[in-house]
Amino acid sequence: MPKSAPRRLRLEVYLPFTTPLAYEEAKNWVVAEFLRNFGGCSINEPIEGWYESLDGSAIRDEVTIIYSDTPLLDKRRERLVRLYGQSLKLFLAFELNQEDVLVAVWPLDHL
Repeated sequence: MPKSAPRRLRLEVYLPFTTPLAYEEAKNWVVAEFLRNFGGCSINEPIEGWYESLDGSAIRDEVTIIYSDTPLLDKRRERLVRLYGQSLKLFLAFELNQEDVLVAVWPLDHL
């Protein structure tokens, strides 16, 4: 079986605006994490978002999207980045006292 070619991943954190202090601390923490682990990040804010709560009600959210692209990764490192994304999701949901925080990880081709 041929070895798969290395590829880049993009990690995106959809950070909900909660209280100003908690939001700023979380935003600064994610930026520092992405700088340390991937060399940089970009931020899009504010973005209007909607989600359905566990009780079925529609809730309007303001979110900030913080994203970073990885260098080329082999399969083993790709799995590590995906696990890192899962841990970011759990940590941020807990720290921000949110039902969920969206963290997306997807393959990316730079053209």
